[in-house]
Amino acid sequence: PVGCTPWCLATIFLLHPVGVEAYVWINGRSDLMAGVFVMLAALVSLEAGSLEPRSGRLHQPSTLYLAAFVSAALAMGSKETALGALVAVWAAALLSARQHPSPARNRRVLGAATCAAGAGVAIYVIGWYLVQEGGLADPGQGGPILLDPNTRAFAPKLLAIAAGTLLSLEAAPMQSYVWLAFRELAPIEWLGAVAGVGFMASLVVRRDGRGLALVSGAVLALLPTVVLIRSLWLGRDRYLYIPLLLLTLAAAPLLASAVRRRSERLRWLPAVVFGVVLLGASASTATAS
Repeated sequence: PVGCTPWCLATIFLLHPVGVEAYVWINGRSDLMAGVFVMLAALVSLEAGSLEPRSGRLHQPSTLYLAAFVSAALAMGSKETALGALVAVWAAALLSARQHPSPARNRRVLGAATCAAGAGVAIYVIGWYLVQEGGLADPGQGGPILLDPNTRAFAPKLLAIAAGTLLSLEAAPMQSYVWLAFRELAPIEWLGAVAGVGFMASLVVRRDGRGLALVSGAVLALLPTVVLIRSLWLGRDRYLYIPLLLLTLAAAPLLASAVRRRSERLRWLPAVVFGVVLLGASASTATAS
């Protein structure tokens, strides 16, 4: 039963309605590509840890370090909010290294993850400089939006709205952040906020540092979009693509551990969860369309 848990979670991620914008809307391709390259950087880091003595350059740690760096650079080139996910992968690798008995394996994993996170930070800093001081600087006069109290107040509300959207299994309609900022939270969004706090608490109780790092990465990938409160830009589902990816990774060990402890009673739990989500996602997407 534990073996089917990753497959069920991967299918849930693939079929969740919030991915519709990223899959079919041309503006959402940036989120899709950023998610692909972040996962590629993570997989390369794991591959570095499983290296065995082999001949050939493709199996050298330096080659995988370069692959992690390039993957992270492509992720940042696709979307700058991939930085939060890359830092989360690095933090998860760092915390994992403290629990693994092989120092050589830990050095390789952490080395590849550090290359990926370093590429992300470097590209972000360079981009920030070009926007602020270089040739891409905006000649207009703008105010610091993060100092706006309405923007800061919207940040926790945005997290609650996102949690409710993920929990509702619905493809959200095209809505402006301005409208979201000043409307009341729906019951499903309150429930999503409570579920999110409960999930974080369970990770703390289990001392799952890797899970907490991935959840923090999901938050960091979403929060920069809070600046859209001053625009009439529509659509928010695609901004949840990378957070959903990281949350799925964080939930996998928790669900697998629950199935392992109660293998007889809960051996069908992944399949049941998969079926419920699949039916709910199909029904909600059909209704929205």
